Amino acid sequence: MCRYRLTVEVPYLLFYGTCIMAGNLIINLMTFKVCYNVLGYPEVNCSRLGRYTDNETLALEQIVQPHAGLMTAVTEMVPSTIPVLLALVIGSWSDKFGRRPVLLFVLSCMTISFGINAILLLFVEINPWYLMLSTIPNMCCGGVTTFLTVTLAYLNDMSSPTTRAMRMVTFDIVQILATLWGGLSSSYILYATSYSAVYGIGCGIIAFCTIYTYFFVPESLNDVIDQKPSFASVFTWSNVTDLFRIAGKKRRYNRRYIILLIILCVMLLGFISTGETNVKTQFLRNKLGWTLTKRNVFGAWSSMVIVVTTLIVTYLLHSRLKVKEVVLIFLALISGIASSVLYATADSDTNIYVSVPVGIFSGLANPMFRTILVKMIVPGEMGKIFSLLMVLNSFCLLGSALIYQEIYNTTMTTHPEIFNYISIGLNTAVSVIVIIVMILEMRIPTEKKKIEEDLGTVSTEKLTEH
Repeated sequence: MCRYRLTVEVPYLLFYGTCIMAGNLIINLMTFKVCYNVLGYPEVNCSRLGRYTDNETLALEQIVQPHAGLMTAVTEMVPSTIPVLLALVIGSWSDKFGRRPVLLFVLSCMTISFGINAILLLFVEINPWYLMLSTIPNMCCGGVTTFLTVTLAYLNDMSSPTTRAMRMVTFDIVQILATLWGGLSSSYILYATSYSAVYGIGCGIIAFCTIYTYFFVPESLNDVIDQKPSFASVFTWSNVTDLFRIAGKKRRYNRRYIILLIILCVMLLGFISTGETNVKTQFLRNKLGWTLTKRNVFGAWSSMVIVVTTLIVTYLLHSRLKVKEVVLIFLALISGIASSVLYATADSDTNIYVSVPVGIFSGLANPMFRTILVKMIVPGEMGKIFSLLMVLNSFCLLGSALIYQEIYNTTMTTHPEIFNYISIGLNTAVSVIVIIVMILEMRIPTEKKKIEEDLGTVSTEKLTEH
């Protein structure tokens, strides 16, 4: 077992932060492109959208926002279909041939993708649909979905039972720190340079991640198949069936049902998170007049609060006081529901800022879900389970952006906060499922009882033989 040290977390911090940096500008980019290239408004007026809050700009944004939101959802959904299918098999493939080749392949493709966008955005007159060309390398490698799937499997390979929970929390902290630097820097880089420069900088950062991974991130599996992998070896039917067979196979003490329920919970939480991503920016802009910079600064501040809280709570309650994972998950869900209620009832900035300390425990859910999963399965199954988790989660994400966007567009002029109540309902559903998981976990005997049961079984077998 490899000792605990930072490995893949370093390129992931830079890679994910770069994706956040570019992703935070997507809705703003599409708003400008739709306004100028599709609807034909003057460039000087369109360039003010998301940056200024005068009456004329806000009135224009009311016209452009529904079109831009829908185009953003479509351009994000269509390129996600192939990565979902790739993630379906990449976990099983990496279990056999190693994690490192996949990480290098994804980083190389994403470097090309960012480079294409940097070139295309040099031409202001270009139709926004041409930006879909940059998604071709993304679709070939699976993008963030594949990178996340293999990274999680890599971290599990590199951790021991005693360090696994903290390693998962460390990974979530890396994600939040990436969100912090990516979100905080995006608007300032944009206003100091251009959209093309943002993607050019991103291209350079991911290229550095590729070089770093090649030289400093070792292979995490010691027993990989010593043969040259082929393209056909990725897309084999056995790789697909393995995922569902491992997740659904019969296990002692209702572990199968716990695994399936956790996968369902993660899917629902991912549905909420992805659906809210772009809509919350539009909501804050529409109802409270927030600029892109203000939204990003708020996101950075709230991310830092979640980082500190997640680290402290996990160390004190989980590592030291041995509080069960399901209890912390339940605390996270209650915290998330309360935060959504404040968003839904917001009539001033105060509600939004108060939602951060109220929702400070919401970051605990995902690392605790993953910690439960790794306790329920053997190490050789980890890549397959995480692949299935990412795939099913991604299928939900394909529709969540469109559903939330359509709800927001329909209610934008009357009750733009309605989407928050959808999130509250889904979080409540997850809470009910967690209660069921808690009940099932209570029925799992302790290690001492398991040993006694096993000894009793052996004794019975010996008596039968005599």
